[in-house]
Amino acid sequence: MEIPRYNLPLHMPAYFWVVINRGLWMSGIRCSSDSYRDAKQRAEGVATKLHELAAQHERVAVIGHSMMNLHVGKALVARGWRARVRPLRY
Repeated sequence: MEIPRYNLPLHMPAYFWVVINRGLWMSGIRCSSDSYRDAKQRAEGVATKLHELAAQHERVAVIGHSMMNLHVGKALVARGWRARVRPLRY
């Protein structure tokens, strides 16, 4: 899930840009990236694929970033997986 980008006539630190842009995106306001709904559906597809691979193999490794990991994790928990709570960090 990329960070959406809106062209707003404001000057502020990068962190605030990320927060504001994510908020607008999650509210359903369209921009150049795919919609929040589409991104969540993509996370559901990733969770389905992981679930299938985990059924076939003893171990499965995935590398992602925070927002996608959050949504994939929620989808896996909904399928009965257990999750360890970890702080969001790089």
